[in-house]
Amino acid sequence: MSKADLSNNLSYHLKDGEIYYQKYLIKNVDVESFEIINQHHAKDKNHVYAHMDILQSAEPKSFELLISPTGDLKNRFSKDKNNVYFELSIIEHADPGCFEVLDEFHGRDTKHVYLIKDVLKNVDFDSFEALGNHYAKDKSHGYYYGKVLEGINPEHFMVFNDSCWFSYAKDNKTVLFSGDKLVDVDADTFSPIANKHFGKDKNNVYYQRDKFESADPDTFVVLDEDISRDAKRVFYKNKIIDTSYHHAISRDKNRIYIDENVLNFTGDVDSFVYFNIVYYKDNQYAYYEGDIIEGVDLESFTAKDAQFAQDKDHIVYEGEVFPEIDKDSFTAITYDIFADKNHLYFYMQKMDGVDGNSFEMFDEYYGKDKTNVYYVDERHYGFDKIELAGLDSFQIMEHPFAKDDNSVFCWSKVLPDCNPKTFEHIYGLYAKDHQHAYYGADIIATESLESFSVINYMFSRDDDFLFVYGKKIEGSDPNTLIILDQQYAKDDNLVYFGNDLVVGAEGKSFQRLNTFFSRDKKTLYSSAKPIDLDVESFIILSDAYIKDQHKVYFLEYEIIAADVNSFEIIDDRENLARDKNHVYHRENIIEKADAASFTLLQYAYARDDFHDFVLRQGEWALK
Repeated sequence: MSKADLSNNLSYHLKDGEIYYQKYLIKNVDVESFEIINQHHAKDKNHVYAHMDILQSAEPKSFELLISPTGDLKNRFSKDKNNVYFELSIIEHADPGCFEVLDEFHGRDTKHVYLIKDVLKNVDFDSFEALGNHYAKDKSHGYYYGKVLEGINPEHFMVFNDSCWFSYAKDNKTVLFSGDKLVDVDADTFSPIANKHFGKDKNNVYYQRDKFESADPDTFVVLDEDISRDAKRVFYKNKIIDTSYHHAISRDKNRIYIDENVLNFTGDVDSFVYFNIVYYKDNQYAYYEGDIIEGVDLESFTAKDAQFAQDKDHIVYEGEVFPEIDKDSFTAITYDIFADKNHLYFYMQKMDGVDGNSFEMFDEYYGKDKTNVYYVDERHYGFDKIELAGLDSFQIMEHPFAKDDNSVFCWSKVLPDCNPKTFEHIYGLYAKDHQHAYYGADIIATESLESFSVINYMFSRDDDFLFVYGKKIEGSDPNTLIILDQQYAKDDNLVYFGNDLVVGAEGKSFQRLNTFFSRDKKTLYSSAKPIDLDVESFIILSDAYIKDQHKVYFLEYEIIAADVNSFEIIDDRENLARDKNHVYHRENIIEKADAASFTLLQYAYARDDFHDFVLRQGEWALK
């Protein structure tokens, strides 16, 4: 490996003739044979390195990282011709010739099942199945971290996987979070809610293991990682946030004050009535955030919360009167879906054709009225009628799939030629029946359904090809795929950047250099685009600037005016650089900036000996 390769890798680099992992010196490395495998693994002719540690007993020539079928990018399992490893430890008795990774922490060979580096001695080998997030099962038991989950029915045991190590799981009677049983939960109706910490059944809402204080499961919605609300309350984790906080209201002859701040109110101070921080009234008008609400009965006007107010005849939402809504029958179905006896409203937009009087939700995505089934399209603020859906037989599956007696649906689309009786969800948007594999509502063009498997959210494979988001990649080699990081992957033939190919890149020699730059033996790349620099003499100056003996680039853009020899970085984070003639922001010259004296003062402000500069709408200009 060349010195340029080492000096420009994100984790491994060469300094004063020695190799470092980040800031840590790796001792006794053979520099000439040193080879980077990925950002956290490397090898030379004598050793394999995980971070800066030697992987003891590993044989460099045959060493390889093993990829989980769930798409784990941490590469915890690896092997060489003699041993299998979990991180830095040898897995005793494991056979490298037939070892396979089941998930991030489970593996197996032809004789044993392993959890991390230990043999699971009391499991049934033939029926054992790793479920992810530390859960597993066989024909007799469910397991968490290898321990038997007492009372769990393995036939009905399932895990709601997400990006967190801690997740919900359940059978037909019991719900667990991180291996612990929830109390007084209805397992039949329980499901997680759009976030790894929250779940609900028909009666209650839960935060991790704990039941909420008085949360309404029908109108409950998650707002942020730990913040949620129902139609009446706001919660932090599973505790009620006091939304009826009483601000200190005061006045003088001209103004109203909320705590110490002047309220946006220009009405009659003496008759001022405060409902909450946005709704109030005086003896002439009702107000929303200081604006007059036209057309309401002032005497009966009152606010329910910061969104809704009403008078004797009308519903008011965020200051707007909705005269067509029947106030007496108006009710919240969820946080953003409402109904009266005549209509259904989504974000207060009337959903024409949907019967509000009979409408009900199956879950947070699917609902029905007396004649149709609908998919709630949050992106476009609408309801998509699901054509052909059988009202009586419609049932929810793993999101985003559902089915009836005759068809399978992904969102509101019908899966073509799909048999609902043999349909099964695999992972994410991947599913199959007895004839086809599917990505969302599209058939995956595999000719070997028996060998088809999902690698991660982006990649799937059969014996002959890789598929990216369900699309066959001609010329791909599924047996040599290596996932490099969240953006890049490669096999012996091709290099992948997101769902695009890095055109012309050679897979065997391709490696990542930093966040934006990569290379193979012939070409340098910025993201997926080739850049015209010499692969033997290039130098990475910062995360986004790179040069060789003749040219300077910002990402994929050549800086034509740059003087290579004097070019240097001013501030990496702000993408500021200079040479003897100019100052540059990204790839552009900052007009009138003096290269010798230009100084960044703070974010968005700079100065040279002659001018002050300010950053406006992404461009530096004279102040």
